[in-house]
Amino acid sequence: MEKIIIKVASLVVNKKNPEEILLIKEKTEKNDLAKWNVLKGTCLLDKETVFQAAERECFEEASIKIKLTKSLGCYLIKKHTDGFRIQFNFIAEIVSGVPRVQDKKYQDKLNENITELRWFNKSQIKKMGTEEFVSKRTKMVLMDWIGGKTYPLEMLQQM
Repeated sequence: MEKIIIKVASLVVNKKNPEEILLIKEKTEKNDLAKWNVLKGTCLLDKETVFQAAERECFEEASIKIKLTKSLGCYLIKKHTDGFRIQFNFIAEIVSGVPRVQDKKYQDKLNENITELRWFNKSQIKKMGTEEFVSKRTKMVLMDWIGGKTYPLEMLQQM
């Protein structure tokens, strides 16, 4: 039987400039060099909803508390080795905290390797090559945001 992994991704919009979103630069198992990524991670379905997972990941990766405002839909990804992944994509805004990289000890505990946080506007993202991102999927969700492919958050319900 194939395994299903639930992922969540949050594009955190800058309240001062809604044309900007927060990206993290991180090293991953697939990439020796740090590359840009949205704030994302795995949903622990036995402990949290996808909404709670998105909020938790934003705190773990950028030290911020967020409010989800819209959906960017979800992706179904077929993996060759570990089954399927479903990624729920959200737009969020900061409700408290200032984005910052968590300290090394905290990151080590969570198996994270984030080196930088930065705001990017739409034109900057459009100019960036896919190779500058952790994955093609990251660039795809960013292009969906740029293209205005948003949906009401209420279209998703988890019981």
